[in-house]
Amino acid sequence: MKKPEIYALPLGTLDVDPGVCPNRHVFVGNKAPWYEIADDLPQFTENG
Repeated sequence: MKKPEIYALPLGTLDVDPGVCPNRHVFVGNKAPWYEIADDLPQFTENG
């Protein structure tokens, strides 16, 4: 199933503003313990 609202890009591939903003954080259960999410977007342990 295609989901046109989902973008997956390798880090460092954009050099201009893509015109989209994140609306959630997914897989936060797998983030590094030292990484702090500093915004109020919804967070999901798995895919959201």
